[in-house]
Amino acid sequence: MAARSPLRRALSNFSVLMGGRAVAGVLSVVVLALAARALDAEAFGVLVLVHTAAVVVRGLFNFKPSDTVVRYGVAAFDQSDGEGFGRVLSFTLGLDLICGIASALAMLLVALFAAEWMGLSEALVGPAALYAVALLVSGTGSARGVLRVADRFDAISLQQTVAPVVRLLGIGLAAAFGWGLTEFVLIWVAASLAEYLNMLRLGWRELRRHGMKLVRPSLSYRADDRVWGFVWTVYWQSNLEMAQRHGLILLAGAVLGPAAAGMFRIAREFADVLAKPVVVVRQAVFPDLARLWQQHLEDGSGTREFRRLCVRLGLLSALVAALVVGAIATYGALLLELLVGDSYVYGAGLLTWLMLAAAIDFGSASLRPAAYAMGFAARALHIQLVGAAVNVVLFAALLPLLGLTGIGIAAAAASMTVVAAMAWLLAKGAGS
Repeated sequence: MAARSPLRRALSNFSVLMGGRAVAGVLSVVVLALAARALDAEAFGVLVLVHTAAVVVRGLFNFKPSDTVVRYGVAAFDQSDGEGFGRVLSFTLGLDLICGIASALAMLLVALFAAEWMGLSEALVGPAALYAVALLVSGTGSARGVLRVADRFDAISLQQTVAPVVRLLGIGLAAAFGWGLTEFVLIWVAASLAEYLNMLRLGWRELRRHGMKLVRPSLSYRADDRVWGFVWTVYWQSNLEMAQRHGLILLAGAVLGPAAAGMFRIAREFADVLAKPVVVVRQAVFPDLARLWQQHLEDGSGTREFRRLCVRLGLLSALVAALVVGAIATYGALLLELLVGDSYVYGAGLLTWLMLAAAIDFGSASLRPAAYAMGFAARALHIQLVGAAVNVVLFAALLPLLGLTGIGIAAAAASMTVVAAMAWLLAKGAGS
C-alpha cells in the first residue's frame, strides 16, 4: 500500500481529532447552557471564575512537553530507537512531574487567598481547593506526545470527550438531587481529574504497545543543548495565548463582576467552535512538517511539500472559518437566546468579534508548527508577544468604552497582527 502524502495524513489526523472535538464541543456547549440555566448569573460566574483560575494555574506550570516529544523524539520513535526516545521521554516526564506538583500547590494558595476576590463563600473554599488534587496529576504532556508521534490521534480524539461527559452526568445528578453551586464546583473538579487520569492511561498503554518502557523522570537532556531554549519558547508562547483566552476572563470578572465573567465564558465557548480546532490542526500537522523540514535540511527533497502543505491547509481552513463567522454574525443573538436564555443576548457583539478572531487563527493554524519545524520558535514567540501587547492595550482602552464587545475587537486585532507577521516570517525563511 502506498504511503499517504503529508497533506492526506495531516487531513486524516485532523478529521479524526475534529470528530472528537466536535462531539466534545457540542457536549461542552450543552453543559455550559445547562449550568447557566441551573444557576443564577452570579453563581454561574463564580463557577466560571473558579474553573478559569484552575486553568490559568495549570497553564502557568505547563511547559507543553507534548511538543518537545514531537520535536525531539519523532525520528527516534519512527526508527524504533527505544533508547533515544527514552532519553526524550525521561526529560519531558521530569517536566510533567515538577509542574504537576507546583500547580497543585499554587491552586491551594489561590483557593485560600483569592477566595474573596473570586466571590467564594467560606463553604466554597474547600471544594475549590480540591482542584489541587486534579492538578497534581495534570502532567499529561508526555503521554499526549507519545500518542502524537504514534499517530494515535483517534485516542486523543476520544480523550477530548471525557471531561464534558463527566460534567454532563454530574449536571444530571445535580438536577435530580437539587444540588447547588458547591456541588457544581465538585463536578467540575471530578471532570478535570478524570480527563488527566485517562490521558495518562492512554499514553502509557501506547508506549507499551510499541515495546518501550516508561522511564525515570529527569530534567537533564544532553542530546541537544537547544532543548531548553525550545521548551521555554513553547512555554511562553502557550502562556501568552492562555493569558489572552483565560486571564482576560479573570480580569473582566474583576472589573465588571462575576456575571460579566460568565458572559465572557459563554461567548468564548461558542467561539471555541473555531478556536479549539486551531490546536487540533497544530497537533495534526506538526509531526509531518517536522519530517518534511528535516528532509529539506538533509537533501532538499521536502521543501516543495512543506510549502504546499502549509498553503493548502490555510486555504481549506479559511473557507470553513468564513462560513462559520457568517452564520454567527447573522444568528448569534438568536443562538444565545435559544441556548442560554434572554439574559445573555447582550453578548452577541462580543461573540461575533471573538468568532472573527478565532477564524483568523483557524485560517493560519499551520503557521506556528511550521515555524517550530523551521527552527523559528523564538521568533514566533516575539511575534506572539507583539500580538499580546496589542490585545492588552486595546482591551484596556476599549473595555470602558464598549464593555464586553471591546474585548472581542481587541482579540480580533491581535489575531490579525500575529498572522500577518507570521506569514512574513515563514515566507522569508522558506525563501519565497
